[in-house]
Amino acid sequence: MKKITLALVFIIAMASFSFAQKFGFKGGVNFSKLDVSYQGYTMTSKATTNAEVGFMSDFKINDSFYFSPELLFVQKGGKIGTVEQHFGYIEDRMNLTLKYGIDKAFLFVKSGPYAAVGVIANNDAKFGTDLKRMDLGWGFGAGVEYSVIQLGFNYGLGLLNVNTGNDGDVKNRTASFTLGIFF
Repeated sequence: MKKITLALVFIIAMASFSFAQKFGFKGGVNFSKLDVSYQGYTMTSKATTNAEVGFMSDFKINDSFYFSPELLFVQKGGKIGTVEQHFGYIEDRMNLTLKYGIDKAFLFVKSGPYAAVGVIANNDAKFGTDLKRMDLGWGFGAGVEYSVIQLGFNYGLGLLNVNTGNDGDVKNRTASFTLGIFF
């Protein structure tokens, strides 16, 4: 089941990239936290500094709106006490982007769902045993684009409980700063 899910996410992302009007690479730094709730109590972990890197594309819908899928390797996690957790996901973002600008310079805002498949965990945590492999959520972003360069800020709000046990809910929260280059 894990391999089928990962394959489906990859096929959908690659199919969307094959028809892209603009295609590029992006990477950056993110600061992720875990929101934990258990028996009416909630807590947010301290942030961990992580990386994200991958592919981006743009499909022009009209002069202002674009469909902007991204396929990225994204690290997520958090620090609770002295334990720092890092999890690696392959994340497929499906954003609707509004761009406003003149000539080659644009301001943009974007939003849309994401689906992520966990591929790497550390500190004895294991996908399938301790963590659910799938993470679903909603993303928001904004930034500037000039010619082929894009600078952006993104926020990912995990909506799915990634904890496999009955000892509370755990949801991912990720803020990132990225630099992208279109070809």
